[in-house]
Amino acid sequence: MDITQAKTFLTIVEQRNFNRAAEKLFVTQSTVSARVKTLENELGCTLFVRNKAGVTLTSAAKRFEKHAQSIVQLWNHARREIAAGEKIDQSITIGARFGLWEPLLLDWLPALKDKFPRAMIGARIGTADSLIQQMHSGAMDVCLVYAPFSNPGLRVIKLFDEQFILLSSKETKPDLGVTHLPSTSALPDDYIYVDWGNEFARQHALLYPNYTGSLLSANLGALAQALIISTQGAGYLPLRTAAEAMAHGDLHRLVDAPSITLPVYMVYSELMEADTLAYIQTSLTERCGDFSGGL
Repeated sequence: MDITQAKTFLTIVEQRNFNRAAEKLFVTQSTVSARVKTLENELGCTLFVRNKAGVTLTSAAKRFEKHAQSIVQLWNHARREIAAGEKIDQSITIGARFGLWEPLLLDWLPALKDKFPRAMIGARIGTADSLIQQMHSGAMDVCLVYAPFSNPGLRVIKLFDEQFILLSSKETKPDLGVTHLPSTSALPDDYIYVDWGNEFARQHALLYPNYTGSLLSANLGALAQALIISTQGAGYLPLRTAAEAMAHGDLHRLVDAPSITLPVYMVYSELMEADTLAYIQTSLTERCGDFSGGL
């Protein structure tokens, strides 16, 4: 079996369709079929059952999936290490969901660089799904997300609980520095919905069952905060990142509004070097302790 067959297998598992897999791999459907046939012959089993809706994974395919992911991760990790060159000891790629970079990881990266001066360090940002996909492919070593992922080759550590509070740029009670809602089940007319992921959306829906949408929305923390301030609006932001704006009087907490709490997880690859992983885990845990302590 070669790496191409493993990547083809995983693409079919993801797409559940030979034609869509071929489009994503930029090859013909017959090429995909041939690769699968060769792989099935080498493994001595059937991996997919085709039907009108696409394909169904056999029990053998489900068992093989974790091994294929490990093979692709190991291959891509090896390519990155070799491509780094003789002047580089290792390659470390860190990713985080929107809102978790600033200032948590942004301020932490210089310390990582000082600890590993001969490491090639990459910083990436994206959605939870895109980050985990890069972790699976071996293109990323560590990422921070709001939802736990338990997958072959990846491990998860909880860092802290992130508290999201409803903030407004309008201050109706200057003596208290807070704003009140007319009802805990209502949202302000100038409410801006900030997309913090599926778990946030689930909790938001439970708290505000009558919410039907906002005229303005955002999915990037820094953008959302800037919009709330510039448009005189309101929205949910992490207390961690909004604290400075609150101290300056740019944002005010709506004290009657319920908060939403999401755990922050560090997802890391089993392929990471032991000393690198130990430092990242220890230093991030210590840094995140400052945030969780203030919540």
